[in-house]
Amino acid sequence: MRKAVSIFARLLLLALLLPGTLGVVAADAVTPPLKMVRSASDTVLGRVIADKALIEKDRAHVLGLINEILIPHIDDRTMARRVLGKTWETASEAQRASFTREFRRYMVRFYGQVLLLYSGEKVEYSSVEQASQPDVRKISSLISRSGEVPIEAAYRTELRSDEWMVTDILVDGISMVHANQTQFKYLITRDGLEKVTSMLETRNDRPFR
Repeated sequence: MRKAVSIFARLLLLALLLPGTLGVVAADAVTPPLKMVRSASDTVLGRVIADKALIEKDRAHVLGLINEILIPHIDDRTMARRVLGKTWETASEAQRASFTREFRRYMVRFYGQVLLLYSGEKVEYSSVEQASQPDVRKISSLISRSGEVPIEAAYRTELRSDEWMVTDILVDGISMVHANQTQFKYLITRDGLEKVTSMLETRNDRPFR
């Protein structure tokens, strides 16, 4: 898992700019995903700037921002299910719920470390692409860095009842779900789901620095 974090930590500033849209009742009621991406971006990054003093005093403050602003737009159960792959099918509902909870906490802490790296980079959204499935959208974007090659990031969003939810993030073509799937598959094969979930809980309980 440390390897997966190192892969994304430098790149996933855009992971903080998570898309979310209003529910779809009729075609003319749909709020464009791109518009909502920008709204979410402005909100979370604005709070990071406004709460700079609080964050400097207590870094864990960013975890509250993520839970408040970003997590409501993430379908963590779908992400957890895809990370576990076949293991999800044989797991009990209690095991699924426990892993989903700890995977969500793991993501919050991961995104928290990324948020601490934000230093005013410019974000440009290049396209909204409809996938082969009618209820899936891929939102592509670029993050500009002074004197460096822009980072390409994309979000997979899927329609869930009355709202769009993030189900994966890709940076330079690398899927966060697939990267974590590889890490967890190895650990679960070696130690089993219960032990891996317990390990995650222990890591998540550590002070955030």
